[in-house]
Amino acid sequence: MDSARLPIEFRGQATVRDHLDALRVVHRRQGSRWVTPAICLGLPAFFVVMSMMGGRSLREALFMNVFWIVLGAWMLLALPFAARWAARSVIKGNPAATAPQLYRFTDAGFEERECPVEVSIAWSAITDAVETPSVLLLFTGRTSAFIVPERALVEAGQAEAVRALLRDRLGKRAHLLSQSAENPTAKA
Repeated sequence: MDSARLPIEFRGQATVRDHLDALRVVHRRQGSRWVTPAICLGLPAFFVVMSMMGGRSLREALFMNVFWIVLGAWMLLALPFAARWAARSVIKGNPAATAPQLYRFTDAGFEERECPVEVSIAWSAITDAVETPSVLLLFTGRTSAFIVPERALVEAGQAEAVRALLRDRLGKRAHLLSQSAENPTAKA
């Protein structure tokens, strides 16, 4: 990337939806997506099998453990909504999370300016970048990332320049959409 083309600057504002999309990416990185379903479905199944091993019929085992079966199903359905509700509450309670910002990519790294909490991150501190159709995440750890709204990149005409810069600075650690990929959020 030609340093003469730096800094790359654009304005944007992350929405609650952007934060929720980022949360999904972070949960995938944690590798624990299957723990909750395994517990919610596995524990009632375990109780039913143990009842059957104790000499009960399938009908009796299901009847005896109907509480655990219903509780497991309810938790399986309710926990994702509870997680999103909790995330929304935290985001809405933090005005800085959705404040308008000036995003800057410079020779030194990434900056968020003109917002309640200004941040500068050196390239060496960015462990990797992940781009989704709605957000660009700059990770500084396994689960800690800075959110750049994809629509702000596209509206400013800087999406390709930022992708090229990230590929240059991060190499294989830049997990970006292809250059020809069309952003569905930009159509609106």
